[in-house]
Amino acid sequence: SAASDVYKRQSILSLAFSPDEQLLAAGGKRVYLVNTRDRRVVKKLEHAKDSVSSLAFSSDGQLLAAASLDGVIRLWQVADGKLVRELPKQEKAILAIAFSPDDAVLATAGADQTVRLWRVADGKPAQTLKGHESIVGTLTFSADGALLASGALDGAINLWQVSDGKLLKTLKGHTDNVMGMAFMKDGRLASASRDGTTRLWGVK
Repeated sequence: SAASDVYKRQSILSLAFSPDEQLLAAGGKRVYLVNTRDRRVVKKLEHAKDSVSSLAFSSDGQLLAAASLDGVIRLWQVADGKLVRELPKQEKAILAIAFSPDDAVLATAGADQTVRLWRVADGKPAQTLKGHESIVGTLTFSADGALLASGALDGAINLWQVSDGKLLKTLKGHTDNVMGMAFMKDGRLASASRDGTTRLWGVK
């Protein structure tokens, strides 16, 4: 298929499904939007010079956020592939990107050990969250959007209050890179690490 031909030609570093699962975004040197029914590439977005490291769809499926290893962060309109906005270029690689549940805030993080919150409406900075001591590679919002969890290379997970950027607590237990996180329906946070463990945290 066309999609498999794309993957043979280059490394794909990031993937994201649209909320309705009709599209798969794949990030390499470009961003490819693939129709999940027939596996055809329906759009190719020229993002940046370096590889796209993280992708996220807005909860309404109208926007796609993409970030790359050269610090470029862009918001694309899914329907027509139009570039909506480019955020200020970061000096170091962006490794994680996430929309808040209400699509009002975009969170980014990466090699500079800092988590940044941006207003989606105008692309302006909302909060700068400092507290990690190593590279941040994963982000996730709670279902109500009140909390943001960020996981780092050293195994630390920081829990932030989105409204004012306050660091609520640091969850320590993992001994290696936090690879992924997800909030459960009951409010607990699940995390998986390169140390071979999965943990559940009570965050209230």
